[in-house]
Amino acid sequence: MEAVKLGQRQLFAMGEKSLSKRLGQFYQQTGNTAKVVEFAVAILIRHTLCLADFSNCCKTLLREIFLTSKPNNTLRQYCVLFQDYFEAEEWQQVLDRLFQNRKEYKKFTKETCLYKKLLDKKNQEVPEPSEYQFNIVSVFKDAAGKKHTWTLRDAKQVRSEVETSEVLKMLSSLTIFQVAGVRRFTEYVKFKSHKTYLDAEHEMTQEEQESSAQNGSVLNALSSQQPRSASTVGSGKKNAEKKDAKPLLSEEPLSNGLKSPVAKTAPSAEKNKGSSQMGTKTQAAKLDNPYGHDRKSMERIKKGREAKLSVLSEW
Repeated sequence: MEAVKLGQRQLFAMGEKSLSKRLGQFYQQTGNTAKVVEFAVAILIRHTLCLADFSNCCKTLLREIFLTSKPNNTLRQYCVLFQDYFEAEEWQQVLDRLFQNRKEYKKFTKETCLYKKLLDKKNQEVPEPSEYQFNIVSVFKDAAGKKHTWTLRDAKQVRSEVETSEVLKMLSSLTIFQVAGVRRFTEYVKFKSHKTYLDAEHEMTQEEQESSAQNGSVLNALSSQQPRSASTVGSGKKNAEKKDAKPLLSEEPLSNGLKSPVAKTAPSAEKNKGSSQMGTKTQAAKLDNPYGHDRKSMERIKKGREAKLSVLSEW
């Protein structure tokens, strides 16, 4: 069976249901309670800083781990962050299983208790409606001292820079994020919040995804049901009208002065070419015959001119 992939990208990008399922599969495959708890801490950080609700993510699995699994230092260090998952009597059972006495409890949870108060305070804030989307861009150092940038998308609008930085510092206590064997997020450096305009957004629910997979594409279903578009119907109608339509009549003058009806048609390229040639010939004829006489008249005029020229030459 292929090992479940669960890392930085999945923890800070997947939805709540998918992430809960993935974390449960990871626990079934590995049984690594320490890593599961650190993954859950990262999810709590995301819940505090982002708009999405992850408050109950993996709640059943975490209850099982703290109530039944073998204690270790990771469970002791982060147990207080999940105190709200238990009733009073159950919580006492958790403390009895993890700690030998009150002194040991304070030793492991001193810093975590401060983070618990901070997370509770931040989680009570109600984000104001905004047309913008906010991204938190932070810089951390890894175990080799090299800086790297990490962007947390769809974040809440920052109200307190100090409190937001303290929440980000919680990542420096986690050991689960590594690249090429080098641990990341060992030291917090800085952060800034980017504001981007949100024009449109859509996310399919799990039910919609299943329905889409079963029934096929929604677009295909719509396209198969919708009638022909108006433009298609209109073009067909116009083509039919063109076939049935009779040519319009126009009148062109004849040499006898009468007018004959001639069908008007759209001139083609050849006709345009022919008409241009005819126009040239007509212009040349006009130069020779500027008064528009017919052929017989022109012959008589020509003979008269020749007779006059002969008389003048004899004279």
